[in-house]
Amino acid sequence: MAQHSYTFSWPTTLECGPGATARAAERVGQYGRRVLWVYGRASLQRSGLHARLSRQLAAYGLAVCEVGGIGTNPLLSQVQAGVTAGRAFGADVVFTSGGGSVMDAGKAMAAGIAEDADLWAAFQQHRQIVAALPIVALVTLPATGSEMNDVAVVTHDTTRDKLVASSPALYPRHAILDPELTLDLPLPLTMGGVADLISHVVELYFDGSRSPLVDRFGEQIVAAAIAAARRVHADPRNLEARTTLMHCATFALNGLLAFGKHGGDWSSHRIEHAMSALYDVHHGTGLAVVLPTWMAWAAEHVPEPFARFALGVFGETVRGVTIADTARAGILRLRAFYRDVGLPTTLEGLGLERSQIPALVEKAGQMRPYPYGALCAIGPTEATAILERIADWGEQ
Repeated sequence: MAQHSYTFSWPTTLECGPGATARAAERVGQYGRRVLWVYGRASLQRSGLHARLSRQLAAYGLAVCEVGGIGTNPLLSQVQAGVTAGRAFGADVVFTSGGGSVMDAGKAMAAGIAEDADLWAAFQQHRQIVAALPIVALVTLPATGSEMNDVAVVTHDTTRDKLVASSPALYPRHAILDPELTLDLPLPLTMGGVADLISHVVELYFDGSRSPLVDRFGEQIVAAAIAAARRVHADPRNLEARTTLMHCATFALNGLLAFGKHGGDWSSHRIEHAMSALYDVHHGTGLAVVLPTWMAWAAEHVPEPFARFALGVFGETVRGVTIADTARAGILRLRAFYRDVGLPTTLEGLGLERSQIPALVEKAGQMRPYPYGALCAIGPTEATAILERIADWGEQ
C-alpha cells in the first residue's frame, strides 16, 4: 500500500540531558511572568523537587499560582479548578512538572484559560481547540510523549468518559527531559511507562499501511525500550538506560511514527481507556494487559505485519516455520517481557474480574462509538472476545 502524503511541523523545543532541570525557570520565563504551575501528588514534595523548583522560580522573579494533586487519570473537575485559578491569577504561561497525566491536565488548563468556550466540548469532538497559553513541560515520568505532541486526555467526573482532544495549540513550547529526575522512580511506575510507550509504537505500526523507514524506526524504539527497561529493572539508577527510556517515550508519540501512515489503529487504547475511566487503572499498566491480547487476536486475521514486527524487534530468534508462527512467537516474547519486569498480564493483575467485562465493553462504546480499529474492525462482540481472552489467560 502506498505511503500517505503528509505535512508536519514540530513547534516544541526539546531540551535533553542530566542537569537540564536547572534551567527550568529560565525556560518558563521566556514565555511569561505569571506562572500556573501544575503538578501531581506527594512525589514532587517527597523528592525535594518541589522545593528546588520553587526556589528557582522565585529567584527568576516569576509569580506563581500552584495547582497540585493531579492523579493518574486527570479529572475534568481538576482541570476546571485550574482554569478558574489561572484566570483569577492572570496566568500567562503554564508550567507542568510530572508525567503524562500532569501534562495533559496542564494542556487542558492552558486551553481553558485562553478560550472562552466549553472545554469538554473539545474532548467530545464537538469543536476544535484553537488557542492555549504557552506550555513548558518538565518531564518526571517518561511514558506518554505528551511533552512533544498535541494531545490531552481527560476523564469526566460524572459520566466517567475518558476522552482525547488534539490541537496544534496543545503542543508545549518547550520540553525538558532530565533523566536524573527519573533515577528514583519506583519500578512499577517506570515499567508502566515502558508499556505505554510500546503501545504507542504498536498502535501506529499496525494500521494497515506501510511506511518502511518509519516502521523500522518504530521497531527499533521498541527494541531499545525493552533492552533499557531490563537494565533499569536490574539497576534502577542506571542513568544511561533511564535516558534511553526518556528518548523512546518522546519519539514513540511525537508524530514521527505517523509519517506516511493512516494515523494508527488505537483499538487497545479504546479498550484500556474504559478500564482507566471506570476503575482508575494506571493507563500503561492496563495497556500491558490489553495490548498483547489484541495483537494475538488481530494476528489471527492479518499475521504478516505482526511477523514483520516480531523479526524487527526480536530478530531471528522468533522466526517460525510459518508467518503465523513468527507472529505468535513475537507476541509471546512481548508478553513474557512484561511479566519479567513485574507488569501484570491478566485482568486479575489489574484487580478486575470477568464479571466486569460487559461494563468495560459498554463504556468503550459510549466514549467513542463502535466500530473502531484501522487494521481489524472492532465492535462490541470483538471487544468482548478480546477481554474474555485476557480473563482466560489469567485462569490458565
